[in-house]
Amino acid sequence: MSFNRKEFAENVLRLKDNAHFRHYVLTLEDTYNRSVEALLMNDHPDEAQRGECRAYLKLLKQLTQNGNTP
Repeated sequence: MSFNRKEFAENVLRLKDNAHFRHYVLTLEDTYNRSVEALLMNDHPDEAQRGECRAYLKLLKQLTQNGNTP
């Protein structure tokens, strides 16, 4: 099964106006912000915290690149 980026982008654009999807993105942004804040406030941040922040950031970037900022 291959991934069709254009088809995915069209589907994400349709979801963009969906209130549940918008809530998901806002919740994801809030979770990312809290993770970054915890990373910055920790005296000894570990790789797991960095990886968590990178994963949230990557997901948010994919959503905005494929959906023209949901």
